[in-house]
Amino acid sequence: MRNLSLIIGVSAFFISTLLSCSENSTDPSGNSEEVVEEITAKPTVIITSTDYNSELFRISFPKMELLQEIGAAYQKNYSNALKNQLIKYMADKVDTLGESVEIFNACMEVTGCKISNSVSLPTYAERAKYDGEDAWMIQLVWGSSPFDLGHYKCFAISMNSKDTLYFKRCK
Repeated sequence: MRNLSLIIGVSAFFISTLLSCSENSTDPSGNSEEVVEEITAKPTVIITSTDYNSELFRISFPKMELLQEIGAAYQKNYSNALKNQLIKYMADKVDTLGESVEIFNACMEVTGCKISNSVSLPTYAERAKYDGEDAWMIQLVWGSSPFDLGHYKCFAISMNSKDTLYFKRCK
């Protein structure tokens, strides 16, 4: 009887592992196979001549309307595939604006948004300056779970060193 219970337990473990792996499988490039059909709320990507300092950054961020729009749009259907699709959408916009996608992606890495267990979505990116240094201002909506997308993180990230020049969050 004990052996039968052990076999059933081990079998259940393997089945649940296989199911969870198939739901979260990725291709060799690290992108989820799951595809989101349509991005209904789109992040903003712009270039400005603004030269932020700590005071101007504090009063300029977060961009609440974007946090609320994207948080509300994806709270019920959050996934890593969606996050990857939003990041790709932003990278395509960066390319269209004539900026380096490689530098933008490196700055996105600094935010932690690309980490698969991080429940966050990008909402805003602005190519500007911070204390005279070329930087990306990046804003994320995040939560402790996919149903809690009501918090923000805002970054000023150096395009040269990839250092965080300023950081602001709500929680």
